[in-house]
Amino acid sequence: MNSSSQSAQAPAVTFDYGADIAGYEAAVSGPGFVEASSVTDFSDVQVFVRKQAGDFNPWVLQVQATPLRRNGSLVEAGNGLALNDISVERGLNSGLTQDATPPGFGFVQTRWSLTNLSQFIGFGVYGTDGWRSLGFNGLDYRVAVDGNEDPGEYKTTVTYTLVEP
Repeated sequence: MNSSSQSAQAPAVTFDYGADIAGYEAAVSGPGFVEASSVTDFSDVQVFVRKQAGDFNPWVLQVQATPLRRNGSLVEAGNGLALNDISVERGLNSGLTQDATPPGFGFVQTRWSLTNLSQFIGFGVYGTDGWRSLGFNGLDYRVAVDGNEDPGEYKTTVTYTLVEP
């Protein structure tokens, strides 16, 4: 790598309450959700599954997040923001639709909250015959707020895993 090249940025979803204070206050009085204020390099999440004829073992989609950290320290209960306050609602703001699984032969959940445990969010019986959308991207992330969130920068890493037995 030479000095003129730049490293790629990791995909990111940012919730900046200060960027839309009126939206935050409206969500708190709701109670409600704050939508992502910015998304970086996190577009249509897609899968490509190859299957042999007669192979009906399903592929499985899982998601897992690392524990939240605030200002570099592990977040403990009572800090006002929990990992499961962050959720994904497929297609909510992106307008994407999932086409990775045909009806009756698999599904991708429409909504899930983040957790540090691996959780099942979808499966498919057939191959995808190329890259197919799971129906979400970074715009479909949201965070539940109620006004007790401690100030600071919170971070987590979210990993999606496709498993085919």
